[in-house]
Amino acid sequence: MRKVKDQEDIKMIAKQVLTAMYGNDIDDLRFRIIERFTMKPYVWDVAVDFRYDNQDITVDLEVDELTGRVPYAREIIRW
Repeated sequence: MRKVKDQEDIKMIAKQVLTAMYGNDIDDLRFRIIERFTMKPYVWDVAVDFRYDNQDITVDLEVDELTGRVPYAREIIRW
C-alpha cells in the first residue's frame, strides 16, 4: 500500500476492506466517523454504516496513515 494523503484515500481503502469482508453487494455506504486516534496520531479511526443482505451493518476500522494498511477491522453491530 501507500501513504494516506487525505480522507478520500481513507474512504477508498475502507471500501476495499469492506468488499473483501462482504463482497460487492454493499449498498448505501455512509462514513460516520473519520478521525485520528489521540493516542496514535498516525492511525485513523473509521466507522462505516452500510446495507448488506437486507441488514444495516456498522464496521469499525483502523487505517495506518504511513502504510495505508488496515491492521484492525471488525463488525460493530448488525440489525
